[in-house]
Amino acid sequence: MMGAGLLWVGWFGFNAGSTVQSGLDTARALTMTQVSAASGALTWMLIEAFAFRKVTSLGFVSGILAGLVVITPAAGVVQPGGAMVMGALSSGICYLALNIKMKIGYDDSLDCFGIHGVGSGLGVLLLSFFIRDSWMTAARQNIAGWNCWDQLLVQLKGMGVTVALAVVATFLICVVVEKTVGFRIDEQSELEGLDKSLHSENGYGLIFPESR
Repeated sequence: MMGAGLLWVGWFGFNAGSTVQSGLDTARALTMTQVSAASGALTWMLIEAFAFRKVTSLGFVSGILAGLVVITPAAGVVQPGGAMVMGALSSGICYLALNIKMKIGYDDSLDCFGIHGVGSGLGVLLLSFFIRDSWMTAARQNIAGWNCWDQLLVQLKGMGVTVALAVVATFLICVVVEKTVGFRIDEQSELEGLDKSLHSENGYGLIFPESR
């Protein structure tokens, strides 16, 4: 919870700071970040309340993250209503993504792809439908008839290039790591935890009672 709080505050820094100024756009980005994170946290808590009849701190934190990542590409261009909807949708879809992970069983430490990947990709696309009217008006002055679907196409192209770059670069990094130091440790060392097996430190071990 402490880490989530620090992350939440830190998120204001790079969302609002990405405007590279101190003005109205900065205030907008900061406010939308707060609104989306709060909406995401509330939505995840409601989902858990209906699904399990209880609310967990991990779910609360997951909702915060879902709201933060979805608004990051859109913080400076959407209004509060859009930020609320985006935060809520991100929580719901990220929750489904984590359930799919549990069924498929793919390795995703800290649910990085399930929340950060899915949520941020969702934000890139959803902003097309919640862009401020002033932004769309300015776009139409350059290209007549410009609408949200035209913007969505631009967002899809940008996300496609980003995903392609990430996939290729990650594959190359994995190959280099595997050929040098090795990509994974053996199963026993993994169960013991890297703190114990690699660094001789007791922390979060699963098979050493004294480390808990």
